[in-house]
Amino acid sequence: MSAVVDNAVGSSGATQLALVGRWEIGTKLPGAPLLRLDLGMLSTPPTSVTGHARLSQAISPPLDVVDQVSGSFHTVVTHGGTLVVVSLTGYPVVHWPPHGGIGPVIPSNLDVRLVLGSDWRDGTASYRYTTEVGGQWHEVTDAPATWLGLPDAVG
Repeated sequence: MSAVVDNAVGSSGATQLALVGRWEIGTKLPGAPLLRLDLGMLSTPPTSVTGHARLSQAISPPLDVVDQVSGSFHTVVTHGGTLVVVSLTGYPVVHWPPHGGIGPVIPSNLDVRLVLGSDWRDGTASYRYTTEVGGQWHEVTDAPATWLGLPDAVG
């Protein structure tokens, strides 16, 4: 059992899996984009993932996008071992006033596929993002994903 994964059997007999972690995705080269994921996961089934993502890049103008993310995860067994695939969709954080009604429909601006080893730690990720509604999508593929430990908070 990994330090980030807590397995338990619920009253229904289904396995419950709770995971909390922070991953940093990127090459760390000067000017390259850096994606940080703070995630909390729960499986009872179905599997679900929620959290926050922050995408930054030291360019002019600088890129700094904060999203709420949600999605799912599943395991894949290969000849090389077991992999964990986390699929996420991100939406801009909107501060909507209480009792403000339903609010606007906001399209997603981030898609992430995170592939981790069976220990749920390091792996690789591919993602795409846009900085404006209807704008051009930018893609990053096969970026290293490094587990940093526990996040400060998970949304």
